Amino acid sequence: MHFFYNTNKILFILIFTISYWFNSIVNANIYIVDNFKFSEKISNIKKNRSNIIDKIKIQAFEELKKRLLVEDDLKLIKSNDEGLNLIDNFIIKDEIQINKDYQFVVSVKFNPDKVKNFFKSQNIRFVDYKGDPLLIFYFEKDKSGKMNIWNNDNFYEIFFSFQDFLIEYVSPGGDLKDQNSVIFDNNVSMKDIKVNKLLNNYGLKNYLVIFFDKNYPNNIRVKLSINNTVYYKSFLFDGNFDAIIPKLKFFVENIWKEQNIFNIENTTLITYTFYPKDIISLNTFKKIISKNKNISQQNIQFISKKKITGSFIFSGSEDDLTENLESQKVKIIKKNKNWDIYLNE
Repeated sequence: MHFFYNTNKILFILIFTISYWFNSIVNANIYIVDNFKFSEKISNIKKNRSNIIDKIKIQAFEELKKRLLVEDDLKLIKSNDEGLNLIDNFIIKDEIQINKDYQFVVSVKFNPDKVKNFFKSQNIRFVDYKGDPLLIFYFEKDKSGKMNIWNNDNFYEIFFSFQDFLIEYVSPGGDLKDQNSVIFDNNVSMKDIKVNKLLNNYGLKNYLVIFFDKNYPNNIRVKLSINNTVYYKSFLFDGNFDAIIPKLKFFVENIWKEQNIFNIENTTLITYTFYPKDIISLNTFKKIISKNKNISQQNIQFISKKKITGSFIFSGSEDDLTENLESQKVKIIKKNKNWDIYLNE
């Protein structure tokens, strides 16, 4: 999404705050591999079409794995054939003949419970929920040394044309307030780039800075900050944004997964009823829950002025969770896995 006016900026912050807290973070669409393209020689299809269909399903499962698993864990699954047993629905959306090749465009819907159970049987960790939104900021330097910060709509258009599942990216609108928030000279290094004021404009804390110096056309440098941890990386660049952007996003999502991934064999589903005194206590409780890195898949079932009923999954020791919350003045009355929660202020 690309925002151009302060009113849109404020509206985004309000909508995101509400949706993040009062809706499930679980992203069911992550289990649907849609518009997946697969090409095969026509001669091979004529020999055995059913085998080709199975091959497409297996390749789609490979795509799903890349979404859910950290890069280092991909090799733990020796064969993707099991993916054939994890599918709810398979649709061929289009078939196109291109010279001697035949291209399928398909949609493959995997069963979330079957996929999770398979990962559990293999003792493989995964993440299937969205994290906090991340501000993406692209700028470039031309061959004369002039810095171009705000006139990069072409880059953002291509960047947002690729579907995202775990990270929601936000681009700056470039209004006067934004421009006054980002000022640096032409000799700035990646480590010197500060975008804290720009983040504050959007109520965000995580960011991705992408810098392209046309004097070094084969290289794009990035600075990523997630949960106050900063990462730097350079990518080889051939001038094609369509080729480099998927690599940039894979890098970001892999870092985010490494920070937030949990072992599915050591998780607990907690259902709770929270009794807020007022909007301040509600916001305080929201912040406490959101900052706990071991809490995921927050879901709200019921909301009223007097109480909020919801659930979340916790990775780790339940005693550690209780101790952590109580240290922040959260009072918990346990009824098995159902908790009544109050905020002591």
